[in-house]
Amino acid sequence: MGELYEFLKKAGVWFLATDDQGQPHVRPMSTQLIYQRKFYFQTGLKKKMAQ
Repeated sequence: MGELYEFLKKAGVWFLATDDQGQPHVRPMSTQLIYQRKFYFQTGLKKKMAQ
């Protein structure tokens, strides 16, 4: 997990790809946290990907 965190921290902005009924969506991300060996990232609650 430490390697993942350091890689993303060094990258600055990274991209998360999701699928919405067969349509790809790629979003830039920049905030991440590893807590108790679990990976978390931040998104706004109003965004569709938070649902």
